[in-house]
Amino acid sequence: MLGLVVSALVARRTRPGATSFVLCMGLGLLVTVIFAKQAFVNYYAFIGAVLLLAGVSWPQDDPTQMREPSSQGSRGDLGISRTR
Repeated sequence: MLGLVVSALVARRTRPGATSFVLCMGLGLLVTVIFAKQAFVNYYAFIGAVLLLAGVSWPQDDPTQMREPSSQGSRGDLGISRTR
């Protein structure tokens, strides 16, 4: 039950995407395994791999980075939004 609560809280606080999905899955499983009576080592390996994947994919889902399409070429200081 605690894993479900943690996943719901993380999903509520992050924006939808692949990073939030793996973050919800990793943290939810981590809380579930920590409060379980017993766990195998492969559970921790899976949780570590999922959290590593969330950390690697975080910069691609960062909403503060505004990237312009590479097909438009270099427009110097203007950018696409200023040319329309």
